[in-house]
Amino acid sequence: MSADFNNYQRSADKIREADFRRLSQYSKSKEEISEIYREFQERFSPNFLNSLEGSEILYNIFLNGNEKDSLCHQLEYATDYFGSIAGGAAFKYGLFQSKKGGKWKTGYSQNQVELEETQAILRGNSRLHHSWLADHSRFSTCDS
Repeated sequence: MSADFNNYQRSADKIREADFRRLSQYSKSKEEISEIYREFQERFSPNFLNSLEGSEILYNIFLNGNEKDSLCHQLEYATDYFGSIAGGAAFKYGLFQSKKGGKWKTGYSQNQVELEETQAILRGNSRLHHSWLADHSRFSTCDS
């Protein structure tokens, strides 16, 4: 195992312990919170994300009008035990489905671009495979 990975793991462990101390304000036990964390990791594992195709990418990952179990929805609204990225515009995800009209959007608040679903699928696939999963593969090779 590389020294960089060991440093990364020690840092992650320290952050997790600090989070557990911060979480004492919640009614759930450390074990219950650990289980929620484990379920989140399992639900959105790199293997699962890598298995998604076509519109599955849009509806399992990005904010959309139909799904409260998407990765971005969970990060925005359901992960307060681990920190929160709530607030601000949905543009921070790079792609989302607008509540008004149901159009897929990308860009910035001041420079919005509407996409047809086929365009959104291509954009979502690119973000998933060239950003998120690429980052994971860099970390997963540290333990070899």
